[in-house]
Amino acid sequence: GGHRVPAITNRLLGMRKLQQAGWPVAIRFEPVIAEPEVENNYARLFQQVFSTLNGELMHSVSLGEFRLPTDFHKKMVKLYPEEGLLARETICSDGMVSLAGGGAEMMQAIESRLLTHVDSSRYYRCA
Repeated sequence: GGHRVPAITNRLLGMRKLQQAGWPVAIRFEPVIAEPEVENNYARLFQQVFSTLNGELMHSVSLGEFRLPTDFHKKMVKLYPEEGLLARETICSDGMVSLAGGGAEMMQAIESRLLTHVDSSRYYRCA
């Protein structure tokens, strides 16, 4: 039939129904992937999410950066040689692979945007 409502809108409306019925709703914003407009994109996403859902009624929200165990990353690169995300420059530390250009600064910037919508007591950072 007619024009389709974007999937995210439908999901948010479904979550709002649950929230209004008294269910505890939690959102995980992950994996956060470093890209040029990442901060503005997340600011827009948070605006959309929290204009539909009540931030004060959230059970919890969390952010997590894109990270994979090194050996898992190697397997994925072999399985999906055409995948651009896996071809990107990476940083390895403590047996984990993350994308170059991400890291603490990016995550803090996004975190501070998120905390304009949700109280810090409801916020978790995924390791």
